[in-house]
Amino acid sequence: MTHNFTKRTLASVLAVLCAAGSTPASLLTNGFIGSAALTVSAEGVDPLTHFDAVEPTCTKDGNIEYWWDLLTLKFYTDADCENEITIYDTIIPATGHSYGEPEWTWSEDNSAASAVFTCSACGETETAEAAVTSEKKVYPTHENEGLIVYTATAEFDGKTYTDTKEEVLPTNTLEHFDAIEPTCTKDGQPEFWWDLQTLKFYLDPDCTQEVTIFDVTYPKYGHDFGDTAEWNWSDDFSSATFTGTCARCGETVTEKASVTAETTEPTCTSEGQTVYTAACTIAGKTYTDTRTVVLEKLTNTLPVITTKKGSGSVKLSWTAVKGAEKYAVVAYVNGSWKKLAEGNTDTYTVTGLTAGKTYKVAVIAKVDGKWITDVSNAVEVTAGEVSPYPEVSTEINDKEVRISWEPVSGAEAYAIAYYRSGKWRVLKQLPPSVTYYVFKNIPTGTYKIAVAAKLNGKWDTTGITNKAITIIIK
Repeated sequence: MTHNFTKRTLASVLAVLCAAGSTPASLLTNGFIGSAALTVSAEGVDPLTHFDAVEPTCTKDGNIEYWWDLLTLKFYTDADCENEITIYDTIIPATGHSYGEPEWTWSEDNSAASAVFTCSACGETETAEAAVTSEKKVYPTHENEGLIVYTATAEFDGKTYTDTKEEVLPTNTLEHFDAIEPTCTKDGQPEFWWDLQTLKFYLDPDCTQEVTIFDVTYPKYGHDFGDTAEWNWSDDFSSATFTGTCARCGETVTEKASVTAETTEPTCTSEGQTVYTAACTIAGKTYTDTRTVVLEKLTNTLPVITTKKGSGSVKLSWTAVKGAEKYAVVAYVNGSWKKLAEGNTDTYTVTGLTAGKTYKVAVIAKVDGKWITDVSNAVEVTAGEVSPYPEVSTEINDKEVRISWEPVSGAEAYAIAYYRSGKWRVLKQLPPSVTYYVFKNIPTGTYKIAVAAKLNGKWDTTGITNKAITIIIK
């Protein structure tokens, strides 16, 4: 079918289509032109259609001034159809909105914010909600106000926008302390706050992490001398000096040490030693060093024995042994050594001996908890005839006299007698275990006394005068 349009009619149709927003490009795509359904006769119709330039808007495309040949469906920038273009060259794309920096709106407590964007071309607005963070830049104390900074961040049209707002925090009762790293010689501390009103300590300015005063003190490290420490001792080990270079801070320290000595005495079975310990304290840490001097074993471990013959007895005396805890008197009886007595004395009287018979005795010492059983210091002894009159010794102190005597073997009792007006009179009788007596408040004068032992149930006084002693009290 052939449609014949007059020039006026075609122009009117195109005008209506363009006014409706249909350009030749849209017409082509919608099938009105270039389709077998539409044929235009050239008789009496101008095939060129003129389109005025249309400025684009933020949301709609515009176009350049151009001409469209309805017969050839070609586009030109001039009415003479010399500069051919494509349909796409006729289109001026929409400019899009032109948003500058937004206007920011904050909530009263600064917890929320939004960014409002206004197009500078058409005045259209868009609102983007922002995420708000806060940071205390300056913490308030009892001396200074604080400062908190709120930051709003919004995403819009592929870009990120931020805005900040500051809030001044009022002073409070807190005192702020900066963190201090401990050193080798000085304590350190964490950052903390001290409430001057409650006297409490906190690790945060909001006072949510309460700690004690001990938690806000970091002890000093102390020097680390490692392998550099050197000790210089005097020849007799009575003094020492410490020198070391700290691996942590590089300081070289020389310090005079205090020296103590602890001696373990040698014995006949083991060596002794003296341990000298030097100690010095630097920055709260104590350093020590020791030197040990070995003491040789004792060689004089056997007592030297002396004897005194008595009435049916022998008195033993001996020299001291260094380190001895006690002594024992032993006798060789029936082929073996038998202990007679032990104690912490240096004398012992062996009684019950037969006069004229030879006995072998020795004295041994106990050292370091062990008996030294070397009896090479043994001596042979014999007792004198048993006499009822023991040897008496006296000690006079002003008006007081102390007499003592050697035990008499087999004695059943002792009697102390004094001579007066031509007769011997008994002053005191004592049991056999007592071998001394003390006279007190004796008047001035000369006295003759004697001691006799009771043997075999009898007192023998026939020889008492020969055994008497004289005492003079002045």
